[in-house]
Amino acid sequence: MDSCGCVTERKYVSDFLARQVFRGKGKETGRGEVQGRKFKIFQDEGKFKYQCDQCAVLIITLEATLEEINKGNKNEKQILERIKRIKGLTVNDLIIQTVKEVLRIVN
Repeated sequence: MDSCGCVTERKYVSDFLARQVFRGKGKETGRGEVQGRKFKIFQDEGKFKYQCDQCAVLIITLEATLEEINKGNKNEKQILERIKRIKGLTVNDLIIQTVKEVLRIVN
């Protein structure tokens, strides 16, 4: 649901890039680096957010991963299944390592 109350489901790569819901700041929880791409995870009002390099794959992965984590799902397999359903995205080693690193930071 967006700020005006409309239900929005992000299905395509472009949806995640156009609507970066979890980009933001708060109290820093941890830092990560995967294949030279750096990111920070924050907590703000009970929700996890991130700041990262301008890598499209990293942004999409962080958005999808934090969407699941903020719903209470911290299961790696389920998060990767969610990411596999994003149309236009092929799951690669960067994505898998990023999910693992985010889970390490938030747990």
